Amino acid sequence: MDLQVFQCVGFSDDNNRWSLLSSSLRSGDEIYTRSPHHPELRNRLAALDIIDLNPNLLSKELIKTTVHEILAKAQNRNVVYASEPGGLTYDSFAIQLAEEAKQHNIVVEYNREEGVLEEILKRAEISFCHGVCIADGLCLAVSYAPPFPPSLPAIIVGINSEEMAASIKKNLSHTYPLSYGVTIFGYDKDGKWRSIQFSLEHVSSNPIRAMGILYIPPMGKDTSFESFQDLVAHLRSPEGCPWDREQTHASLRANLLEETYEALNALDKSDWLGVCEELGDLLLQICLHTQIAVENKEFSMPQLIHAIQSKLVRRHPHVFAQLGVDGIGEILRNWEEIKAKERKDNGEEQKSLLDGVPLSYPALAQAQDIQARAARVGFDWEEIAPVFDKVFEEIDELKQAKDAASTASEIGDLLFAIVNIARWMKVDAESALRETNQRFRKRFRYIEDQVRQQGKQLKNMTLQEMDILWEQAKAFDNQELGG
Repeated sequence: MDLQVFQCVGFSDDNNRWSLLSSSLRSGDEIYTRSPHHPELRNRLAALDIIDLNPNLLSKELIKTTVHEILAKAQNRNVVYASEPGGLTYDSFAIQLAEEAKQHNIVVEYNREEGVLEEILKRAEISFCHGVCIADGLCLAVSYAPPFPPSLPAIIVGINSEEMAASIKKNLSHTYPLSYGVTIFGYDKDGKWRSIQFSLEHVSSNPIRAMGILYIPPMGKDTSFESFQDLVAHLRSPEGCPWDREQTHASLRANLLEETYEALNALDKSDWLGVCEELGDLLLQICLHTQIAVENKEFSMPQLIHAIQSKLVRRHPHVFAQLGVDGIGEILRNWEEIKAKERKDNGEEQKSLLDGVPLSYPALAQAQDIQARAARVGFDWEEIAPVFDKVFEEIDELKQAKDAASTASEIGDLLFAIVNIARWMKVDAESALRETNQRFRKRFRYIEDQVRQQGKQLKNMTLQEMDILWEQAKAFDNQELGG
């Protein structure tokens, strides 16, 4: 038996060109479609039975199950799939159906002709020469972010239900603002082909019954990762900036560290515009290092992205490989085991579980990571009470220190024990101390300002006078927190 894949095609300004390539349809064929609201499909094939697929194939598992169900039918009889109006080439369900059919030795027969997509390209004045992204709505609906850059125009085909439109809107809203203007092409309740301009927010609540196609205009060249890579490469080129051209991996090391701390500082302040700016600066450092690597033939951006994506998939078997886990603790233990296997497979001998803790970490962060890794293999107390006891024990030992060397050692032990309390209480020790530093700076600046306003000098103030001002600064902090 075989599988025929047809394309619902065509429209023009007079709305009379809709047709289905149906000349070879046979009596008894089983016809499937994802276009239940397609009026011409119903009108032209009124004498034949049409099976509407679930229009809300909004999970990869449901898509896979539906494909297998259709192919099971095709083992014993002739099956027809009527593709989406947007074009057979862009119907991801049709593509997956055809690929699986070939694997089962089912003959696939294609029937296609130019459809609505070319008309939409003309109406939107889009040229393939400048780039355009075309995606199937089904594929987009089961994804979590748009798989195309916002700097290019995008055409989404095969949208056939409000539920699918809602999923697509949620996906697109990760990149485009809900107020962003889009154009919808499809049939209204009277079976008339229409195009309506809307904001993205109203995509799933428009008067078009069977939307079919969504056009998204480009946001601008400077909105995509690809254009940013091009900019960085330009800066490094002979036509670019002399300073950028002189940089090396080594010379940029301090910049990477500085930008990281500036991003952390913005995070500590909950300054989200600042976070946006600082993460952009971090991204610049990543792209600069990658561009230098490309020039030195060390690695490329696709290699970098492939490596981190493969690593994330590999280290999340509970997400991507249906591995059952019992809580976060088991996830972290699996993570360490997978990392150990990766090192072994790469021929990297690891002498200790703690070898993976970067020596360049700040001391508090390094201590917390060391403790966390040890805890994952069971080297930890069963409850928090002994953790507090250890702090008091270290304080007593510090009091008994006899010389500078033992004092420094005991202070280190005390700090390490306090970091352990932070870990038990799920507080990042490095961030906590950084926030305390910021509070101290703010309160001490208040003391300086008050003393200056009184016409005095800080060095002439008594501790008691400064302490009064300190308490005032604390009260202002508490008022801000309460507000």
